[in-house]
Amino acid sequence: MGYKYAYAFKEADENRKNLGLPSIYSKFKWKNTSTLTDKQSIVESELQQFANDPIFQGVSCLTFHYEYLKFIQENIDPLATLTVGYIEHKNLFLFKFPFKNIKKWYNDGILSTENRWKLNLHVWITLSNLEIIDLTLPFAISQIKQQTLNYYPFLFGSPENNSIKTIYYPVIIGNDYVEKLYLSLFNSSQIKIYNPKKDYPSNREEFEILMNEIDNEFENQKVPLTARPLQVGMLLGKWLGYSGNAFPSIDLEKNDIYTGDSLRAKTYKWYDDMYGDKLNIDFVVSVVPIKVKNLYFELEIPTIMGHVDFFIDKHLKNNGNNMDSINVLNCIKNIKQQFIDNISEEDLFKIGNTAIEIIYAVTWFKFIIKKYNNIDLFQISLNEYNSSTINFFQNNLSQSAWSSQQCVEKIIKAILTYGSFSYPKGKDGHDLIKLKDKLKIDTNIILTTELDKTNYSPNVRYGEVPVDVESVYDANNCFVSVIIELYKNYTVKNYFK
Repeated sequence: MGYKYAYAFKEADENRKNLGLPSIYSKFKWKNTSTLTDKQSIVESELQQFANDPIFQGVSCLTFHYEYLKFIQENIDPLATLTVGYIEHKNLFLFKFPFKNIKKWYNDGILSTENRWKLNLHVWITLSNLEIIDLTLPFAISQIKQQTLNYYPFLFGSPENNSIKTIYYPVIIGNDYVEKLYLSLFNSSQIKIYNPKKDYPSNREEFEILMNEIDNEFENQKVPLTARPLQVGMLLGKWLGYSGNAFPSIDLEKNDIYTGDSLRAKTYKWYDDMYGDKLNIDFVVSVVPIKVKNLYFELEIPTIMGHVDFFIDKHLKNNGNNMDSINVLNCIKNIKQQFIDNISEEDLFKIGNTAIEIIYAVTWFKFIIKKYNNIDLFQISLNEYNSSTINFFQNNLSQSAWSSQQCVEKIIKAILTYGSFSYPKGKDGHDLIKLKDKLKIDTNIILTTELDKTNYSPNVRYGEVPVDVESVYDANNCFVSVIIELYKNYTVKNYFK
């Protein structure tokens, strides 16, 4: 394909020379045999235990690869080196930074040019045979696309042939260069010393004092909560002279030792006990009730960017590659394989296609909200829908019914507002049938959704209008049907040009 990683790697070595660093290129040579064939499982088994850990997910590629380089050198390749650059994913350049930053980062540190927790660069590991190990790219791309990963894919092997269609462009190589960037993440002049004698805590009470000081320091440095647990090692090194395993056995936190790996394990447990679910990263932007065999489930809507192929497979373990293709049935929260096995192929196909249609329609509506953010009614309509859904699953049926009416009312009014058309106020302003007719007359947008199902009077919120689960589900689904109609409507596409 014309691209050769070896050539780009050699140019990255030339950039070392421009910084006055010695060449290391002679240690690296492409080979036709893979170093990783027999050893990939070693790394995967070691790392996969952290796959769903928010500690792992909240950290930058620079920090993680720097912390884990020692493990790679000891178990895979002693010559493995850290590599800084950018990537091209499906004809889109990601993490591409100005060339001048290479020298500026090295001379002045990350703090001079970047928000250190949102670095616009990518770091991976290159082996001596020019294979690569990238432990964070699939997750990084999922963050850019704001997709949910149900398993954690690591990238191993030749950069010329990888499963997620990504081209790597090294710009600068060498552990010495990356170490300097890593150490510059914290402004050492702002970090107070816990104990000038560098004494480790000797008991639980002293450990608690240490951890609170560390967390306060992170707070002052505006370190995101999800990134803090892994960053603890950096502060322990500066404050106590600590060095050790970035991911020790969690069992070590149970002993009474406050040094080495035991101390590090205790820091992870401390953050888990202190913050719990707040360490989790949420990629779901909305939830839609979906009915499957007379039971109501939550269909989670991830924000997607770019092209994603959703498919339907009754085997829930098949989730595609989680980057460009996703089994839509896995977007239905808490649905079990045994339950799926008892659904006919025909019904499963209908459920899956409905879910796909909803995901694309809600994604389109999120785009409209963002593009026309000067019209508050678009966002308010989605807020009302989310309120309807929350109340539905909490069995607050009257409140859910009223919010369903409100979200449909607000989206029609938002569309009229976009075209500078007026809409009725007072009692008529709540009448969805009259609003629907006004929309047709002013914009030529015709809605075929039966809005009678959600055309409640304000009295419903006070419990003065009888409702049941089925009718409230239908009312909630009216908004989804309207969104799907708008998403597919050619007149709407022209209207929003």
